[in-house]
Amino acid sequence: MNSFKHYSLTLLFALISTISAQAYDFEVDGIYYNITSSTDLTCEVTTQMPWVGSYSGDITIPSTVFFEGKTYNVTGIGDYAFTLCTSMTSVTIPNSVTSIGMLALAYCSNLKSVTIPSSVTSIGNNAFQDCSSLTYIAIPNSVKSIGERAFSACSELQEINVANDNPSYTSVDGVLFDIEKTELIVFPARHKAMEYIIPNSVTNVGDYAFYCCSGLKYVIIPNSVTKIGDYAFFECSSLTSITIPKSVTSIGSAALNSCGFQSISVANDNPSYTSVDGVLFNKEETELIAFPPGNSTTNYTIPNSVTSIGSWAFYNCSGLTSISIPNGVTYIGDYAFSCCSSLTSVIIPDGVTSIGVFVFYGCSGLKSAIIPNSVTSIGDDVFGFCSALTSITIPNGVTSIGDDAFLECRGLTKITCLNFTPPSISYWGAFNGVDMFACVLEVPEGSVEAYRNAEVWKEFVNIVGIDVSGIDRATIYADDNINIPAYNLQGVEVKKDYKGIVIRNGKKFLKK
Repeated sequence: MNSFKHYSLTLLFALISTISAQAYDFEVDGIYYNITSSTDLTCEVTTQMPWVGSYSGDITIPSTVFFEGKTYNVTGIGDYAFTLCTSMTSVTIPNSVTSIGMLALAYCSNLKSVTIPSSVTSIGNNAFQDCSSLTYIAIPNSVKSIGERAFSACSELQEINVANDNPSYTSVDGVLFDIEKTELIVFPARHKAMEYIIPNSVTNVGDYAFYCCSGLKYVIIPNSVTKIGDYAFFECSSLTSITIPKSVTSIGSAALNSCGFQSISVANDNPSYTSVDGVLFNKEETELIAFPPGNSTTNYTIPNSVTSIGSWAFYNCSGLTSISIPNGVTYIGDYAFSCCSSLTSVIIPDGVTSIGVFVFYGCSGLKSAIIPNSVTSIGDDVFGFCSALTSITIPNGVTSIGDDAFLECRGLTKITCLNFTPPSISYWGAFNGVDMFACVLEVPEGSVEAYRNAEVWKEFVNIVGIDVSGIDRATIYADDNINIPAYNLQGVEVKKDYKGIVIRNGKKFLKK
């Protein structure tokens, strides 16, 4: 599964799980309602929680409903009301409705038609997200507020049309703007234009503005733009190049990732960003922000000036087979190497103390990953779907491992955990999909029982103690400059400043 989609759905279900299992007050003719005011006799449409996706076919919402001798006005479509109703094809909203809630119609993949009445004043966050069959949206003059990502990932959306007398929003050639045309809010994913020039009035390219516009081949960003929002051009797979003008001082998370870019260019006089060989950095070249997925380079060495690899930096760079990370790197952001399916090995430098979420998720060709002893935590889904991994060593500094950290790593036959105390793992588990009957878990001698009694770890059938008695816990040698090569537990020669378990002359030592 695409890691971004997996994350989105995981977040969705986490949000839904916080809602009461009995989320409706009454039901009439197969539609569920919550009473919003007993005084004003108003209600909103909701879902038959926890069963999201409980509606199907053509849904007509009435303007009033009768319950226990009282007539209620239907004034809203509540949060999550139609979420994941993948069999619902249309919904008719009455003129009594004034609000459409958060994720109200999200993930309705077969929803082909919806008419927003002129009574609606607000559309919530993610309201129509991932409605992949919607082709047209009309915004009436009554709408004063449109939430974040309201129409994101509507992959077939061709046009958004705003009523001429709307005081808050406008549309130009099917593209949604704020009324002053200073923010480009949504460029529909299936817009007819393959080339687009952003108007000179625009100062802000909004979050998700061009998200998933796979047909867009060319875009010009004017010098008026100062901010490019989160995921602004994410998954614009046909875009092969882009130029960041000197005016841009802020680029959001994943704004330029997972595109078809062969190179990213930056104006020489831009004060905040620069480009080196088509790769985007901050001006000081201490942070690598985006490596273009269409770059033909298969082996890439990150410059020594870099201390931080940004979130999503190498996301979906499927052509990369190897990457060299300098020792100066201390931070690796979430999703940094996710879906780099050709990457075969990686050595995480010693300065890194934590590995964020989804960092190597979907790296199906990854056979070797060396985690330094400096790492104290491994985040959620870090090595999820790394099916080529056959063994992994978790260093003794790791005290916690996130949910699904090794999800579906079905090739794992041996896990070596060097911490004498079992690292904490939530009830969700870190090894879902790993064959815990066949996979051998190696732990320090004297800690076998602790692992057999620890949550999640105890599910391994074969827990074996290994001898670490030869490790000198204090020092490695009195004179660290002696000319004797040292190797880590994977057999790779390490430098003199390496910290962790090393092997010299066939003996193990813990270098601190």
